[in-house]
Parts: sequence; C-alpha cells; structure tokens
Amino acid sequence: MLYYSIFLNPRKFKGSFKGTRYFAMIALLYWPLSSLPRTNAIKTTRPTRSIIQEQKEIILLNDKFFSNWRPKYSIDFSFKFIIPLSLHNKIRKSSSLANGEKTDIVTYLKNNLEQNRLDLIEYRDEKENNNSINLIQSQQKQEALDESEEKITTTILRKTFQTNCLTKIWSTYKSLVENGNLKYVEIRLINRLMRVIRELDKDPVSRLEKFQIIHKDIEKFGMTRTQKEQNFLIEAYLDNKMIDKARDVFNKINEWKYLGISQLGKLIFCNAFNMMITAYGMRSYQLEKEGKPGTKSEDLEEVTKLFTLMHEKQLTPNGTTKTILKNIFRYHFNNDAISWIRELREKNFIDVGMEKEILLTLLDNNNLQEAIRSFENMKARNLEPDVYSYIPLIHQLARHGRVDKALELIKEMKEQKVLLNTVAYNVFIGVYNMASNHEQASQLIEDMLKQNIEPNARTFGQLINAYAKAGKADLALQVIKKMSDMRIKPNEYIYTTMIELFSNLSDVKSMENVFRHMIDNRIDSKEVTYYHLLLGYTRFQDLTKAFQTCQLMIRSGIEPNVRTYNALISLFAEKGDTTGAYLLFHEMQQFGLSPDVYTYTSLINAYVKASDINRAEKLFSEMEKAGIKPSTTTYNVLMSYYVEKKDINQVQKIFNEMVIENIQPDNFTYCCLMDGFCSRNDLKSAVALIHNMQNRKLKPDAQIYTVLIYAYIKSGNFSEAKYLYETMIKNKIYPTFVTYAVLIDGHARIGELDFSRKLLSELISQSISGTVRQSDYKNKLLNPDIFTPLMDAYAKQGQTEAAWAIFEEMATLGVKHNLYVYTILMNAYYRGRNYEAVWQMWKVMKKNISTSLSRSKFYEQLSDLTQQQKKEQKENSSMTLAESKWSSSLLISFSLLYSSRSVIQPPPNQAVSIMISALTAAKKFKLIELEWNKLDKGGFEFDCLNYNHYIQSLIISEKIKLACKLLNEHLIKGWEKGLALSNIYKEKFSIQSIKYRQELLKNSSKFYPHKKTLLLLANYFEKINFEINQGKDIKNFTRYLKELKDEFPEIFIITQELLESWRSNKRKAQNYQDRKP
Repeated sequence: MLYYSIFLNPRKFKGSFKGTRYFAMIALLYWPLSSLPRTNAIKTTRPTRSIIQEQKEIILLNDKFFSNWRPKYSIDFSFKFIIPLSLHNKIRKSSSLANGEKTDIVTYLKNNLEQNRLDLIEYRDEKENNNSINLIQSQQKQEALDESEEKITTTILRKTFQTNCLTKIWSTYKSLVENGNLKYVEIRLINRLMRVIRELDKDPVSRLEKFQIIHKDIEKFGMTRTQKEQNFLIEAYLDNKMIDKARDVFNKINEWKYLGISQLGKLIFCNAFNMMITAYGMRSYQLEKEGKPGTKSEDLEEVTKLFTLMHEKQLTPNGTTKTILKNIFRYHFNNDAISWIRELREKNFIDVGMEKEILLTLLDNNNLQEAIRSFENMKARNLEPDVYSYIPLIHQLARHGRVDKALELIKEMKEQKVLLNTVAYNVFIGVYNMASNHEQASQLIEDMLKQNIEPNARTFGQLINAYAKAGKADLALQVIKKMSDMRIKPNEYIYTTMIELFSNLSDVKSMENVFRHMIDNRIDSKEVTYYHLLLGYTRFQDLTKAFQTCQLMIRSGIEPNVRTYNALISLFAEKGDTTGAYLLFHEMQQFGLSPDVYTYTSLINAYVKASDINRAEKLFSEMEKAGIKPSTTTYNVLMSYYVEKKDINQVQKIFNEMVIENIQPDNFTYCCLMDGFCSRNDLKSAVALIHNMQNRKLKPDAQIYTVLIYAYIKSGNFSEAKYLYETMIKNKIYPTFVTYAVLIDGHARIGELDFSRKLLSELISQSISGTVRQSDYKNKLLNPDIFTPLMDAYAKQGQTEAAWAIFEEMATLGVKHNLYVYTILMNAYYRGRNYEAVWQMWKVMKKNISTSLSRSKFYEQLSDLTQQQKKEQKENSSMTLAESKWSSSLLISFSLLYSSRSVIQPPPNQAVSIMISALTAAKKFKLIELEWNKLDKGGFEFDCLNYNHYIQSLIISEKIKLACKLLNEHLIKGWEKGLALSNIYKEKFSIQSIKYRQELLKNSSKFYPHKKTLLLLANYFEKINFEINQGKDIKNFTRYLKELKDEFPEIFIITQELLESWRSNKRKAQNYQDRKP
C-alpha cells in the first residue's frame, strides 16, 4: 500500500515530490539494489527541482528493501525509457490527475517494477557522463534563478496587499502580467488577490470585470485553476444578477469526476452549491423587489435539482446549506414550500438537523398542524428528536390551548429519557400552570435540583406568574422566599408580576412595598410596571397617587402612551368627571396619540355616569366614523345606562345591534338584559336568558346568579333566591361579596336579622379558614360593604347596640371603617334621639376626612397651574427629553394640583344631613351654621337633601332671609327647569304613568325643594300674618314681609299655592273620614 500512500497522500513524506517524482520514488522502492549503482546517474529528460540531501526513512516491505539510503547525486526521473508513451504525458501532469487515473499509473508501475522487466540504460562513457553532469548543473542554475524570481514576485504582491488600496493592488497585478511574472505567483496568492478585490471593490460590475481578467490570465499562463477562483467568479456573476452565466461556470465544475477529497476540500465545492441554491431559491424575491413577476415554482424545482446533484456528488450539506434551505422554506412558505419539503423528505435528503429547522419554521408561522405532522414524520424515520425539537412544539401547543397534547409530549420526553435543560423545565412549568396543576409545576423545581439543573429567574417567574393569575398572593410570596434562599434575585418581570397581582387585588400597600423594594434593588422600571401601578391606584380611585405615578414615569424618561391615558380617563369616568376625562382625551390627541376603542369606551362611560346619554351616543357615532369598531364593553356601557333608566326596549335594541354587528355578548351583557327584565318584574324572561347564554357557550357566573337572586328577593320570593344560592354552591360557582351583601340585605329588610347574621358569620368563618378562593375574596370578603347591610338594618330598627357590636367586630377583624359605617351609626343614634352621640360620631368622622375642592374651583386652579408650568418650561433647560415634552401636560398639572390638596375623602352627603337634623332637633343652630360654613369654604359639594335640611334649620331658627336666598338660588331655579322639561315632554309625548313623569322630573333636576321645606316656610309666613292680625308689631312685620315678597316673589307664590293645596287635601281627607260609617 506504500505506493498508494506516496501517490495519493504525498504530505506524509518529508520530501516535496511533484509530477514524475512521485513515480520515481515508487521505482526506487521496487528496484533491485544490485542494479542501481550509487555513482552512476540515470539518464533523464528533465532534472528534479528538489535535491534529497538528508536521510529518508523508508519502510521495509520485503527483504530487498533497505532503509536510510542516501544517493550521492540528485535523482532525476523522467522514465521515458520505463513507461509507455501513452502514460508519459499523464505522469507529467499528475498533480492535476483525478484519483482514479493516478491509481491506474501506480498499478502499472508496481506490476512492471516488481517483475524487473524494466531495463537500465547505463552510459559508461565518461564524455556522456560529463555532458549529463553539465546539463544537471545548468538546470540547477535555472531553477535557482526561477526560485529567486518567485520569491521577489511573492514579496511584492504580499506587501501590496497590506496597503488595502485597491488601485495599487490592481496596478501591481497588471504589471506582473505585463512582465510575464504571473507564472511565478502561487495560486493561493491569486485566491488572496480575488478575496481582497471582493472586499475592497464595492462596485459589482467592476469586480466582475477584474475576476474575468484574472481567469483569462490564469488560462494564458497555463496555471492550474482551482475551485476557489471559480467560486469568486460565480459570486461575481450572481452579484450582477447574471444567474445564467454563473450556472455555466457551475456546470463546468460539475463535469469534474471528483469534487474534493478531504472535508476542507469538499467545503469549497459545497460553497459553490450554496451560492447557486441561494440564487435560485431567492430569485423571485429579487424580481418582486424590482416589480417583476416571480417564478417561485420554477425556483423550487431548480433548488431541488441542485440539492439532488449535491448528494450525487457525495457532498454533505453543511450548516450554511441548512440555513439557506430554511430561509428558502420561510420565503416560499405560502407557495408550495411544504410540498417541496415533502419531496426532499421522500428522497431522504432531510436529516434530523434540517427537520428541526423545518419544525421551528412551521411553528414560527403558526402552522401547528403541519408542525405536528413533521414531528411525527421525524419519529417514523427513526430520527430521534431532542430537547430542541420537543420544547418549541410543546410551547406552541400550550399557546394554542392544546394543553392535553402538550402534556402527552412531556410524558413522552420522560419515557424517552430525553436530556432536559433549564428552558425545558421552564416550558413544563408553563404547561402545568395552564392545566391549573400548580402543585406539579412547583414540584418541577425540586426535580431540577435533583438533576443538578439550576433554576433561573425565569423558572421562578413562570411559577409566580401562575400564582398571580390565580390571585394566590401567599403562594407567590413563598416562591419569592425560596428565590431569596437560593440567592436568586427577582428580575423586572417578577417585580412587575407581583405589582400586577396586588394591583388586581386592590392591595395598594403591598403593591407600593414591592415597587419600593424594586427601586431599592436598582432595577429599572419599564412602562408596563408603571402601568400596573397606575391601574392599582385607578381601582382604588386614588387620583393623587395615580398622577404622581405618571409624573415619576415621565421623570424616568418613559413617555406616556395610549393606555396610560386610558387608565386615567377610566378613573375620571368612574367618578363621573366628564370635564377631566375630556381634557385628557383632547390632550392625548395633541401629543400625537390616537384614541383606541378603550379610550372611547372610557369616555363614553364618563358621560353615562354623568347621565349625559346624548353626548355618550354622539361619541359612539364619532368612534364608528373614525373606523374604530365598538367592543362588547362599549355596548355594555350604553346598555347599563338604559338598564338604570329601566328602558328595556332600548336595552334589547342595543343587544340586537350587537348580534347584527357580530359582536359577541359576554356575561355582563346578559347581566344588563336580565336586570332590565327584572326591573319590569319579568323574571320568566330573565331566567330564559340563561339558556340563550349556554347556546352561545357562555357559562353563568356569580354575577348572573346575583342579579337573579336580587330580583327574587326584591319580588319577595325568598325561597327561589335561596334555591339559586344553593345551586351556585352545587355548581362550584363561588358567591362574590356582592352576592352575600344582597342576601344579607334582603333578609335584613324583611326583619330576618338572625338569618342575615348567620350568613355574615358564615362568610367571616370561610374567610378566616381560607376555604374560599383567594382570588375572589382577598380584600373583598372582609370588606366594609359586607357588614353595612346588616348594620344599617339594625340602625333603622333602632337597635343601636347591635349596630355598635358590628362596628366593634369590624375593628377586631381588621376591617377598616369607611365613611358609610360612621353614617349608619349616626343614623342609629339619630333614630334613638341620642343627638349628642350623633355629634360625637360626626367629630370622629371628621378626623378621617378633609373636604375637597368643588370641580369648578378645581379646574380654575388647574388652568392657572398649566400656564405657570409652560412658563417654567421655557426657563428650565436641564430637563430630560421626556420631561421637556410632557412638562406642561395635564398629567404633571393634575399631579401637582392633587398633591397640593390634603384630600382623603369628603364626608357623605347623608352624614351631613343627619348631623344637621340632629343638631336642629337639639336646637344647636350655631353649631350647624359653623359646620356648614366650614364645609362650604372647603369646596364641599352639597346635594339637594343637604340644602333642604339646612334651609329647614334656618327656618326653624327664624333666619328667613338667608333661608329664602338659599332656597331661591339652589332649589327653586332647578325645580323650575325640571317643570319646564316635564311640560315639554308632556306636549310632545303621551305620559303613560304619573310615576314615570315624576322619575323624569327627578332626573331632569338634581335640586328641588322638599314639601316639608316649603310648608315650614309657608307656616312661618302664616305665623307672621297671624301676628299682624293680632296687632303685634304691625309696622315691622308688614315691612319685613314686603321686603321678602319683593326680593323672592316666586317663593311666596309657590309656598302659598302649596299651603292651599295641602289644606284642601287635608279637608278632603277629613270629609272622607267623616263620611265613613
């Protein structure tokens, strides 16, 4: 085998043999030693260029061979006299022969040399020997000159490369060609030259011209061309969009019998295939960019041919090839790419690595069905999928809701004992969380530790996120504790998740603690963090901290976006503040933020809360004109208004419009419909809606049952209400605190206080034992609103001690007393005629409250503050970009204005009326006037009841002029407007019921005088007239009455008419009683 080694792999020998010297070495090994004189030279036609001067180690093949043989002279072998002429030319060009041809020559030499059939021609003639020696010396001199010239040429070219100057490099090359010195340049330097040209010459046309010239010069000087030069030419043609020319060069390469031997040699040919596959695979992409029609199907056919030829030439596709095919698959994904891959798969051209790339591409394009088919095909072809194939598929299955299939694959991975990593466990945790199997998800962390796989922050983040969505704050905090024990610091994602959790639970204190801890650990907050903080304050209806959050966000360099404004607008909407909501709506457009469906819905809700349905419906029309499709919530907001007004016809109209517009109703939609039917006592239609819900694949929830329970309680059907409650429990629909509040309040109203007390105790017990879902009842079960119905029932029945007992129980359970709780106790003491206790409770309430500005005064101050901010913005140049842009925005103005107000919560209007009534009964008129003035100066917004009670106290204390003034300014004018609206309605429409007309009158005017107020004033006037008739201080009383009549004529007329009407009705009632037998 030695001759094969020498010929096919000459690098193993220390000597450098080229051309015929390969065969000379073979001849030397097989030649009999006796026939080879050491002093005689063998006649040759050309001398060798290398002289063997050192001992060469030759392996002994048989007894005839010897080692460490060193000839005296250089060995010159041409072997014309040994080898037939047909092989001689091939031998001279042996460096460019294919492996098969080389093998044929070696076999020939072996057979003839072993049989000793080659004759030596010895020239013993001394003259001829001298001529031979002279010839050798001459050839050696020429070789030395050539070698010197080669070194000089190589040095010049290398130094020129170092300049990185294309002009200089190209000029040097051309001078070498002109001087005929290109033949001295090694082909590897030519390759380097072409590589430098490719890097420096950015003009594809110029680059192609240079490569074409170099190829012609190589051919002209008879230099051997390699695949590298061909690749440069192919690439240049492709850069110039000359794919046919590139294909011609590529086809000539493929005419070669052998394409590389070693992996490195094959790589060069593989690169040529990669370029052509890319060119054909992405040809349509280039054509489409130029506005020309693509040829996608033809391109895929060409790619298939090239890929097939690649396998025929025994070239293994490398990583670049797989990447190219993946990109082609992505580009042609919507154009027979899947069928193309199937064709390659049938030819067995797709290995496990390529299958993995195809799988990922299918998943990226959301073609889950084909991805599953591809995955199953991998297993059918015995291509074992690894963790990098399983995990992306499991992740996508979970995202598409196919949790069962994802769990099957997880089980399969465990059975196949696939090596898992941290990412795999993270995905497993996510899947188990989606399956609500939180225990198994938590157990996976223990499994990771047993396998010496360290969990990372994302592992714990997945688990915390699952607990957060389930509202399980305690379990989430336990995971945080475990992270701390393992010295893994929570990242921004975990902190934000915890903030979102406490925001959803309205636990503002815990939310703030998490955010404070985040800041202390120097973790930058992103927009989403501030957004959840903002939502938390929005749910808690804390305007001050909501706007302070916006200010902090802007100072952090984060600009508010649409959802920031949406959250704030919804906060104003919940308070019914249309002015603030509209100001924010207008400003966000000024800052280039386009309102979306949530913006319009929140603004519509603001006007609905303010009972301005005309403006709400106008906004609804504007929304549709702007191309924004209303959502289910948008329709629900409008429906809620008409439900409150008991206009079931309009509610049904909106519902039908939703169905026509293909807007899917939700549970709240059906709540509105049911509430509408229940308001007409049509419980049969309300219950029938449950079947309609089920047809739409909606499951009745606690809110649906609560509406029906409330309707049955209101109608007095307590047995049916109880049945619905039991049905909820049976179907594992957990009642909300509203459900309990409705049941407790309903039974308390009919005097079943013991049953209400039992329900309350049951609720408290469930909350303490933790048997009720935390997500529904954290911060809601033990809510003041759950205690107030029973407490109010005790108060109205005069059971002050029972009401006080609940008050103390709330304090024991840690339930914060809200203002309504104080109001109920005040009412209890008032009904028990304990007026001093009412006053003391009022003073206790005042410690927990401070009055707020009226809206008119508030927006006056806001306007002044905005102007001041704009002035400061011009003077301050040290602001950040975000601060500079948003410094004059309403977000900062509201923040500064609310932070300057020490507002906690204004007292309830009902509490103010109870306080006035109690002090009036106690004849403490000075205290009433003092408290009224304090509230008025603080901007407190008095309601109709407050004005009536205060005016009554003024009449009783005989401060008539002030009473008439307040009555005229705040009650009479509003009443007159209401009467006018009622008369207009009466003229245009038929009044169906007096009750409906009275409802219209109340809604058209928030302020109107009570009959008691007017009768008190009328009685006072009668008293004055009586005194005048009795002759007491006639002059002063007459003058006083005249002044009042002149200043308040409407009041005199109204009171006189009302008094006469009241007396007339009283006489009729008396006559009716007298006629009774």
